[in-house]
This record gives sequence, structure tokens and C-alpha cells, in this order.
Amino acid sequence: MGARGPKADPNQAAKGFPGRRKAKAKKVAITAAKLTRLLQPRAADAELPPLLQDPKYAPAAAVWRRVAPELRRTHRLPPESEFYFVQVCIYTQEWVSSTEDLHANGFTQDVQTVAGGTMERRRPKQFDRQQAYSNLMELSVKFGLTPNDMYSLFKGQAAVAMSNPGLFDETRRAPVLPPAGQAADAETDEDAAPPPATPGRVGALAGMRSTPPGERPN
Repeated sequence: MGARGPKADPNQAAKGFPGRRKAKAKKVAITAAKLTRLLQPRAADAELPPLLQDPKYAPAAAVWRRVAPELRRTHRLPPESEFYFVQVCIYTQEWVSSTEDLHANGFTQDVQTVAGGTMERRRPKQFDRQQAYSNLMELSVKFGLTPNDMYSLFKGQAAVAMSNPGLFDETRRAPVLPPAGQAADAETDEDAAPPPATPGRVGALAGMRSTPPGERPN
């Protein structure tokens, strides 16, 4: 007796498998949505970026909690740079994990040769640790995490701050508008002094403006 059910289409391979394509596309979309959530910027009231909130990155999150506050205090971690410091934390976790594995399981392993014998080779964890170290040191320079890089970065900050007053001033706030009843009086008071310019990149240049020749007092 023949097999029950519809016979397999011998040309199905040429036609393709639309059902499988839909399943694959759905899986890709789910993965993309998850990665998008993990790459979201850290909320103002959140202690950790979304990526480091995953339990598997608990060691990296510990690095963030220990180092990030000091980086913010010294103006080395603006919001737009947090994604790169997340990488520093994860590479630190990878380096520690590889080091622990090497000391627990050895730095070398025996591999089979073509001739049938064995040869001692470095374990892949050694290469993983070296790559994590290289990535970590490259990014550490950007945040001034070594003493030499830190002093160099502070020197550059001082030079920039001199030409951009208020650039690192965290006390700057939006101007407070007067109540509605006082707004009209302020507009009609010709002798009222203009509000001081808010220090900043643009404010530093605004303070260098001079009065046009036609408006200068004789």
C-alpha cells in the first residue's frame, strides 16, 4: 500500500518554501526588535543602560556602577558617549571571564595531528582574552581610564574650557520666565538691563560683540 496523504511535489524545491521564509522573516523581526530595545539610550532616572540590565551582563553592570559616576563627575561620560562605555564594561567582563577560564582549565590543549599523534596548542580562550584586552585598551584611551590618558584628557578639557566658558557647567538651567502680569511691564521698561547671556559655546562668542560705530556715544 502507498503512503497516505498528498504526494510530495517533486518540483517543490524549485518553487521554494514560502512558509519557511515567513517564519524566518518573523524570527529576524523579533531579533531586531529585541536588539533595538537593548540599544535604547539610558533613561534619565535609570541606573543602568538597557543592555546592562540583562542578568548575563551582571559583571559588566558592576563595572558601570563603580566607574560611571566618577566619569560623569569629571565630564568624561556625556549621554551620547554612554554606548561606548557600555562596550568598555562588556570587554572588561570578557577579559575577566577568559582569564578565569584559562587558570581553571589551562592555557594549552592537546590537538590531533594528521600523522595520528598529538600536539600542544594554545586554547582559544587565550585569543579571546587578548582580543578583549585590545578592545578594552583602545576604548580606555577615549575615556581617560589610565593615569596617563586621564591627565592628558584633563589638560585638553582645561584648554577647551578656557575658550568655551560654561561648557562643563552642570548648574546651567533654562531661563525662568516672569509671571504673565509682569511680562508687559518688562517690555515697556526701556531702562531695564538686558538679561546676562547664558555662558556656553555660543555665549562665549556673544560676549565678544562690540557696539556698531554708528551707535557708539560721542
